[in-house]
Amino acid sequence: MTQTSQSLQCSSRSDVPFYMKTDSLQDKHDCIGDVRGIGLFIGVDLVTDRTTKSEATALAIHVKDRMRDKRILLGTEGPKDNILKIRPPLTIQPDDVDMIISTLDHILNERF
Repeated sequence: MTQTSQSLQCSSRSDVPFYMKTDSLQDKHDCIGDVRGIGLFIGVDLVTDRTTKSEATALAIHVKDRMRDKRILLGTEGPKDNILKIRPPLTIQPDDVDMIISTLDHILNERF
């Protein structure tokens, strides 16, 4: 098995829990309007109101900056930059997934 195919095999083991764990944050945080993605590429849509789907641009920038303070890099996307773009490396391990989810959960609980 080549190193590339080993990395892809690790990716396929990690992506389902990562998506499911990210999706589970939506139940805990009203500011998450939607979680979508494929494989390890995940988008978390931050909103000020789930009903109207008003974009939470300031919150997305705050979360991105706070995650960077914790040495976790994510980006923002979308017309109003309110979608957190999570693209971990293919070599991500389950402990890394838990740490990212836990940190994101903690930051979303902070008063903004």
